Amino acid sequence: MFRAYKNYWLNYANFEGKSKRADFWWVVLCNFLISLPFALVGFFLFFFNIASIVASDPMAFEYMSNEESVVFAFEMFSSIVPILIIFIIWWLATLIPNLALEVRRYRDAGLSWAFIFLNLGALLAFVPVIGWLVSLGFHIARLVLLVQPSKAVHESADEETSYWSTEPLQSDDSHLVESSQSPVEDTTFGE
Repeated sequence: MFRAYKNYWLNYANFEGKSKRADFWWVVLCNFLISLPFALVGFFLFFFNIASIVASDPMAFEYMSNEESVVFAFEMFSSIVPILIIFIIWWLATLIPNLALEVRRYRDAGLSWAFIFLNLGALLAFVPVIGWLVSLGFHIARLVLLVQPSKAVHESADEETSYWSTEPLQSDDSHLVESSQSPVEDTTFGE
């Protein structure tokens, strides 16, 4: 796990080569575990503030004017601004390495790097209902592609053509020796 995460940072902007499936998912797990505390702290701060206001005056939301509700929303979100800033900095710091890792993973699975554009499907999440469903479809497609096993690529002088070749790989069966002899039967055991 630590080797995969170290390689992730050492290959910060390396869009060439390949990344094995295990390396990819170890990095995803590490990034999740690093960002989880920030998400939990932000979640609990936000809902603790709402719960404290509701507990102090359960009818507070019913008689708020528009100005008071804007001030209330500002107070709620201001409590999580430091966490949001840290989270945005983390997201920006990992954006390029995540894209590079995903491109290398697609190549290892024998797919085109252009599948990286499936990430743009996340932008549809801003469109209610239909956008959410389409965005979910994009994420499921990415997941299916990223869990594909590694593909073996035959050696050739031109590596680019071997990557994008549509011809099936030829297996080298020269190491298999067919024997014309039949298996030796042991007749002494049954006598």
